[in-house]
Amino acid sequence: MRAQASDLLSSHQVSQLLNISEKELEKWRSAGHGPEYIRTAPHHRSVKYSLEAVMCYLKEKKNEEQLF
Repeated sequence: MRAQASDLLSSHQVSQLLNISEKELEKWRSAGHGPEYIRTAPHHRSVKYSLEAVMCYLKEKKNEEQLF
């Protein structure tokens, strides 16, 4: 399912939701961690996150914390 433009969040918005810096979010992407993201044009430099992907990530993290 493709996310609609209105459902896409910027790195800034996601970093605020996760209570981390944008730089930390960038490190997560480089390490293969964090919510799924898409690279947008031009030249695929801009990164966006679907609201659904961020919510799924938060739900997974909450479930992991409940295991401990």
